[in-house]
Amino acid sequence: ATQRWLATPAPAGHATPGAPQRRLATASPAASTAAVAHPRTPNGPGVSPCPRHDSLDVMLDVLTGFLVVVVLIVVGFTVGRMRVLGPGAVHTLTLFVFSVATPALLVDVLAHADLGQVFGVNLAVAVAGSLLVGALAFAGQRLLARRPVPDSLVTMLAASYCNGSNLGVPIAAHVLGNPAAVLPVIIFQVAVYGPLVVLALDLATRRTSPDRTSSLVRELLSGIVRNPLIIAAVVGVAVALLHDRTGFTLPQDVAEPVSYTHLTLPTTPYV
Repeated sequence: ATQRWLATPAPAGHATPGAPQRRLATASPAASTAAVAHPRTPNGPGVSPCPRHDSLDVMLDVLTGFLVVVVLIVVGFTVGRMRVLGPGAVHTLTLFVFSVATPALLVDVLAHADLGQVFGVNLAVAVAGSLLVGALAFAGQRLLARRPVPDSLVTMLAASYCNGSNLGVPIAAHVLGNPAAVLPVIIFQVAVYGPLVVLALDLATRRTSPDRTSSLVRELLSGIVRNPLIIAAVVGVAVALLHDRTGFTLPQDVAEPVSYTHLTLPTTPYV
């Protein structure tokens, strides 16, 4: 009815009360001013949309994203229990997801991402959140439960170190629509937080010597450099920087196979 009314010319000097803003704008300057001051909304003239509806829609989207991941986990658990893919499927899928699928996905996403948004506030929140939760867990174990330092360090890791790759990437993709949102957590935990806690744990057990400490540091640094997720992050950031400064993009023969790894993203909750 509104569409038919909009299409019908109105007599000069007449304006229908409560009419949409577009119709009032064609009637008279006074009517136009009234329409701008009191725009019509689904809830009536001059009434803002109910924020509860928007919040409900956002909550439903979040729950739907988590539901997708939960369904995939249930399917993976069922397939594993029935040994449909063989006895070594879990190990093989884990290696494939960690070494091939997730790194390729990160390269593809980072190559087109806004690096300022990815490594700005997100990185600060990831660092602050991990350190705060870890410090509280360590203090609780050490001061309240009076546990030794090694046990407190293990508790700190258990409380603040999350599965940012196998669970974080698919959850960020389905819930937030952006797998790169979890990248700051992965980089901080894999490259900084985890190795430092492991080194502190080794020192706290008093089983180390200067030579052993140097060997452990080299081993940790080597693990960081050889980590597929760190390598993928470096490559993705390099491609994004080149694109921003020179307009460089990956050749089609390279970009297209990499983009196909989005099809493998649903397999990550299986493992």
